[in-house]
Amino acid sequence: MAALPDQPTTGRIDERPLAEVAGRPAAVQRILAAAVGAFAEHGFEGTTTRQICTAAGLSSAGMYVYFPSKEDLLYEISLIGHGEALAALQDAVAGPGSPTALLRRTVHAFVLYHAQNHTLARVIQYELRELSIEHFAEVAAIRRRIDGVFRARILAGVEAGQFDCDDVGGAALAIESLAIDVARWFDARISSRTPDHLATMYAQFALQIVQAKPVARPSGANRTES
Repeated sequence: MAALPDQPTTGRIDERPLAEVAGRPAAVQRILAAAVGAFAEHGFEGTTTRQICTAAGLSSAGMYVYFPSKEDLLYEISLIGHGEALAALQDAVAGPGSPTALLRRTVHAFVLYHAQNHTLARVIQYELRELSIEHFAEVAAIRRRIDGVFRARILAGVEAGQFDCDDVGGAALAIESLAIDVARWFDARISSRTPDHLATMYAQFALQIVQAKPVARPSGANRTES
């Protein structure tokens, strides 16, 4: 992983500054971005508030103007990241489509999010244990909504006779786990695969997990639509 920058950062390591999502002041943007980089590099326990403040271009106590503690900072980051991931899934299933097409879109969106935002995603997925009981409960509620999207898509396919899947919950868990793990190892600077390529590949893996049945071609059709 890359070391923390020597100069104050203006956005997180991935594509979008966190403040654009959270609608927060510029100083908060710098704190959030610095914290994401530090937590990803050193882990929550291995990161000091001084490191975060230095990377954000603030005094050693500057973070406390906006966040009461380092844990509150992780909580804010976790809410933002999980909220973004849920929104990506909701957008993916908003349009029409067969159960197969909708599951493909859902998995593609989830993997794409974790690949495009791999640094943030790595923090929100692998530092959860550091949240307080109350904060963890709030984040866990969002995670259950994410799981619910996958379960609903798989169940719809089973009920339509398109998926041969006896364990909807188990299939959802397997698919989600594969997607989340992308954040652990993916690095756009060194990977030979693009985020979209990964998302497309994992979506096909997901169809294999639920044992999606081939869609019969209409008479005279040249290709199968899913």
